[in-house]
Amino acid sequence: MLHTSSIEKAINLTNHLQSLCRMKWWMLLLFMGSITLLPAQDLQFFALRDIGQLQQLQPAYMPNKKITVGIMGIQFETKRRGLPWSDVFRTSRDTLYINPNRGLQHAALENYYALNVDAPVFFAAVRFDPLWSFSISYRLRSYNEVMIPRDVFRLLLRGNGQLLNEKLYIGLGSHFMNYRELGFGIARQWNDWKFGARVSLLTGKFLLYTPRRELYFTTHDEWYQWTVESNYRLMSSNVVPDAVHTTLQLFTGGLVPNFRNIGASISLGATYRWRDILDLHASVTDIGFIRWGSSSSMQLSISGTSTFTGFQNFIRLDSLTLSDTTFTNLIDTTKRFFEDLDYAIDYKFRTSLPWSLVLGADYQLNRHFRTGMVYRFAHGKLLSDHQLMIYLSFYPWKFLQLGASFNVQSGSQQLGLYSSLKLAFIKTYLSLNRVYKFSGPSTGYFNFTAGVNISLGKLPKHSK
Repeated sequence: MLHTSSIEKAINLTNHLQSLCRMKWWMLLLFMGSITLLPAQDLQFFALRDIGQLQQLQPAYMPNKKITVGIMGIQFETKRRGLPWSDVFRTSRDTLYINPNRGLQHAALENYYALNVDAPVFFAAVRFDPLWSFSISYRLRSYNEVMIPRDVFRLLLRGNGQLLNEKLYIGLGSHFMNYRELGFGIARQWNDWKFGARVSLLTGKFLLYTPRRELYFTTHDEWYQWTVESNYRLMSSNVVPDAVHTTLQLFTGGLVPNFRNIGASISLGATYRWRDILDLHASVTDIGFIRWGSSSSMQLSISGTSTFTGFQNFIRLDSLTLSDTTFTNLIDTTKRFFEDLDYAIDYKFRTSLPWSLVLGADYQLNRHFRTGMVYRFAHGKLLSDHQLMIYLSFYPWKFLQLGASFNVQSGSQQLGLYSSLKLAFIKTYLSLNRVYKFSGPSTGYFNFTAGVNISLGKLPKHSK
């Protein structure tokens, strides 16, 4: 660990924050306003059944054709828990401003927002042997999650001058990560059982992560005097311009991996079939890490307690004019404020991935109807979440599947629809997990998935 002087570290921190502030307001809105996220792996893949991308959630999946290829698809997921962003902010053509006419009645102590994008660039599976299946996949993945305490919104709406003598929790939590995943899968069938594993090589593109969010702001009797209590850590890598570039131009500029930020993950799964009408399955996905070591990587830790004596010592607030005190005194006061805090910087560090546990069952009612249920526990970097889906599929013809699902996540109950169409060896699919929302305004969740699969070759003999 490298310790530098307080002034040098304050300058490094200032430069880092200044680079973030160069983003236009609409980029800030993209990252902070629409976001919070756990992996965008759509549970409706289980309802769609013979989709190659199901291997993302169930490594034991074995296609029913010799060769299955999935070409460019897209999944994105948004989620919110707590205060609606529009209750605090409004946007016009070229600016973002605070909306004082909306209250904080929907605000939670910690308000979460998320946006996740998962782009399966390529997936291929072969099953030349009846008992074995091998697969390879390449995906672009982006996790974006932010937690904003209610006291931050209170400060924005009311200002420090109306919140005197209060201790406010302002520890912003964030997890923005973009990486590439090259996966190699293998599955084996024993009688009615199937077991599978996927090992993936990960290369990170950018990271902005604050895993420790303890940050308190205590106001005093005089305006703009405060005490900060900090136990905060910030991890970043290639934030500007890569974060903006690879998120906004996901399909045009982000295919090349960065081997200075490298990691690995493993996913395991198993399925059991009973009498050809009931399938049981379980899997654990994305157990792994990324080691960030590029030249722009930095882990900054800030701890301690410090008091800022206030602007009123330097500015006449009634007339907004400078007092006789010079700017030098203001700079000295700011310098003492930063010197009272402890800093530590690392330039190489490691972060773990969000991971998921998935359990489910699928039952064939007759040749036209199937039903099932899937449960997922997703352990995110800031928020752990539970999701339950119950679905019913209808097959009017062999080439067409229509279905509906009831989804429960983060206290939100929603109705979803999905469909697939198979013409010769090409199968297209589309799913929306929210076409109607039953729950109230404090939560929101949306997942959209679409893609194409190509399947060739007859099903190998003796396989199920």
